Amino acid sequence: MNGAQQNTMDWMTYILLLLSFFMMGLVGYLFFSLYFTLPFYREIFRTMETAYTKVGITFPALAGLSAYLGIVIFFLVLERLGLFQFRRSPRYHLLLIENASPMLGFLGTLIGLAEAMSGLDTSKGIQTTVVWLTAKTGEAIYSSIYGAIQALIAYGVRFLFHLDGDGGTE
Repeated sequence: MNGAQQNTMDWMTYILLLLSFFMMGLVGYLFFSLYFTLPFYREIFRTMETAYTKVGITFPALAGLSAYLGIVIFFLVLERLGLFQFRRSPRYHLLLIENASPMLGFLGTLIGLAEAMSGLDTSKGIQTTVVWLTAKTGEAIYSSIYGAIQALIAYGVRFLFHLDGDGGTE
């Protein structure tokens, strides 16, 4: 396999990884919305539902990237302790998160604003319309904030572990 084919395979892997995170989050949300009878699970489900309603449709993908970031940080610590070695520089994993998170957050902002504008209905009263608009606009903004904070954390980890250069295994 030549370099271009390998590069294409890497991007396809990243895209499939993002899609799988999104689908896992979506299925997880639907599963969580069943509200099991155990009180502990009920609180977890309420937290997930609250986060989903605050951030919007991109929450499952952003939550998946958060989990991915946590895993990368965990393995970076193990690598520094000499217990693990990445096949490819962890810089690429962090760059993926740095680039994908703001884009997903912005996508959530656009979707949230589109929902806010499409739901305007003054026949129900101005106060109801304003409440709807502010709630959906807030959801849109939370999505961007989540994506930006996640990207900043990935950038900070990359800086903290001195992964800014082209060093490491490619």
